[in-house]
Amino acid sequence: MADTLQMMKDFLSSASDDEWFFVATTTNYDDKDLLHWMVKQPDCPQAAAHAIYWMMGPGHYTKLKSVDDASEWEKPTFKLLRDIEKSFGAKFYKDSGIGFAPAADSMGEINWVDEYSESPIGVPIPEFMKAQTPGRNLSRSDIPDGWDDGMPPHVVEAVWKESEEE
Repeated sequence: MADTLQMMKDFLSSASDDEWFFVATTTNYDDKDLLHWMVKQPDCPQAAAHAIYWMMGPGHYTKLKSVDDASEWEKPTFKLLRDIEKSFGAKFYKDSGIGFAPAADSMGEINWVDEYSESPIGVPIPEFMKAQTPGRNLSRSDIPDGWDDGMPPHVVEAVWKESEEE
C-alpha cells in the first residue's frame, strides 16, 4: 500500500492554509499519525490546530487527572490534546486569517463545546481553547471537488490505484 502518510506530508509541505484546514476538518480521525505531525508544524494554521483539538473530543479526556489515569488507547490523544493546548497558549500556530469557532463550527455545523461537556474531576479545557479563532469561516461548500477522507484528489487517486493493484 502506498505510504499515504508520506504523501500527505509532501502535499502539506506546499499546501495553502485552506488546504491544511480542509485536511484537519475532513480527515479520518481513526489514524492520528498525520494529525500528530500536523500540530507539530509551525506552518499549521491556528484554525486547523483548533479544529483538530475539538474534533478529538477533548471533553472525554477531562475525566482524567493525568496521563497515568488514561487507558492505553487514550494516552496518545490525551498527550496530543495537552500538546495542542501548550502550543496554542504559546501562540505557536500560524495566523492564517481562517476562523474556527468551537461553539459554532461552520464546517461540521456543530457546537463542540456543548456536544462534549467537561467532567469536573480531571484536567479542564482551557478557556482560550473555547474561544473563537478569528477569521473568515470556511464551510463544506468551499472544499474542492475530489477531496475524500481528508485527502486531495491526487492522493485519493494514488491510494485507490495502489489498492487496485494489490
